[in-house]
Amino acid sequence: MAQAQVTEGHEGKANERYLVISADTHAGPEFEDYGEYVEKKHLAAFQDEAEIRSSRLETTISADTGHSDEMGELQEELGRLPGTRDPEAKARDEEVDGVVGCVIYSNGPRPFRPEFRERSPLGLPKLSIEQRVAGARIYNRWLSDFCSPYPDRFFGIAQIEIEDIDSAVKEVEWAANNGLRGGIAFPGVAPSGEYPGLHDDIYEPLWAVCEDLNMPLNTHGVDAIPAQQYPFGHASNILLTLTEAPFFATRHLWWLMWTGVFDRHPGLKLAFAELLADWIPRTLKDLDSTLASNLGASGRSTLKLTPTEYWKNHCFVGASFMSRSEADARHDVGLDTVMWGSDYPHAEGTWPHTRESLRNTLAGLPVDDVRKMLGENALECYNFDKDKMRVLADQFGPTVEELNTPLDEVPDTAHARLGMAFRKGDHWT
Repeated sequence: MAQAQVTEGHEGKANERYLVISADTHAGPEFEDYGEYVEKKHLAAFQDEAEIRSSRLETTISADTGHSDEMGELQEELGRLPGTRDPEAKARDEEVDGVVGCVIYSNGPRPFRPEFRERSPLGLPKLSIEQRVAGARIYNRWLSDFCSPYPDRFFGIAQIEIEDIDSAVKEVEWAANNGLRGGIAFPGVAPSGEYPGLHDDIYEPLWAVCEDLNMPLNTHGVDAIPAQQYPFGHASNILLTLTEAPFFATRHLWWLMWTGVFDRHPGLKLAFAELLADWIPRTLKDLDSTLASNLGASGRSTLKLTPTEYWKNHCFVGASFMSRSEADARHDVGLDTVMWGSDYPHAEGTWPHTRESLRNTLAGLPVDDVRKMLGENALECYNFDKDKMRVLADQFGPTVEELNTPLDEVPDTAHARLGMAFRKGDHWT
């Protein structure tokens, strides 16, 4: 095994344990297990949806979507992992990986949600806004129960339907008081039809309640793509998804910046997960240039900060399965904004090889920088209790010496071969 590197800043710290928080993990039950959370008036529609999913999903999802057979089989296996449904199993999995705090996104479909990749191919009926609001409540109440055994460690992210602002505000308030301290899953900029973009005053109560209750807005990979129909069952599906997800998700940044939302709500936080981090330096450079140009004069007269300053004041990136090149670019991204994420339990993520992946990514970097990326920035974004996290870290966290030891060989498992946790180049490679 390789020896730990002797690096400036590591002296006398070999046995210190890092506090590791994953800004990107997942949980969700088997679809039928949502049933106990469904209001009576929606029960018949829920049962119809459950039956359609059960009868059609297996044959539909088996179509070629651009994954290898091995990747598809692994994704299916991990989607049913006990730790996605059982908080005790998740806690044990995370501890073995050295992770003590988790921000939790959904895993799999929730009732009454217009998933762009599933609803139309399955022949599911069009939804009313009332049903979609009910679906968000169903998921949030399940997730609240899931997080409740570990309220200091599991910070769930609530779902809302932004087209009903009154219900969205109430749901944010409910979530903040029922263990879903990860904030809200931030939907697309223009949810459907003629509904207003995020500049509209109609959203002000939502921004205000998220700011007041310290509930970050979270955008996660493909979840921000509008509910449109990709060529399901075609190899181009995954290519279109990977190409367009970064645009639709990062689009929130310039909408909230250019339209003055950040100026009106200086405490509002925006986090990006599973979108990598290499896009940030070039995007900020382009945005700064846009504002500084002759055509940006009107914006300069109304906005208080530059794009780079807005980023530093409001934004975080959950750099899931972070590569070494991204870690090396941490100062260009903004050291105080980078949060590591495992993407547990998905095949592209680091679990169950998180310790090896972190060695591959972080060996030799300054301890203070690694502390920020692995946990301290997530403490700031999501308001985990630092003292309680430290007690857990001292029990389960990886040591400075361990993560400062270069990785000799990538684990020979499907998780490591098919995933992104050990990539060497830029972006996806």
